[in-house]
Amino acid sequence: AGEYKFVSYKATSGGVSVEYKAGETYMGVTVEADAVTLELKKDGTYTFTSTIPGFTVSNSGTWEKDGKTIKFDDEYTAELKGKTLTMEMGNATFTMKR
Repeated sequence: AGEYKFVSYKATSGGVSVEYKAGETYMGVTVEADAVTLELKKDGTYTFTSTIPGFTVSNSGTWEKDGKTIKFDDEYTAELKGKTLTMEMGNATFTMKR
């Protein structure tokens, strides 16, 4: 459980790759660490919010941990290594730190 904040984003679509890190400018906007947050609550629920241009989303649901893998509503998975969480959502990969 805890709150994780944005470190980096990478996505590939139609042969085009986009990659940037917190503090860098993307589409004229500087993407700060709080542009993407993931809060894992002890009660087994989560809230994911992204305000990155082109990937604005807010959702919530349930999560469970199996070893180093976190499963979100059977849709997404994330790998947890220490305080670093790597989450895959479709063609996008988010790296976040606690």
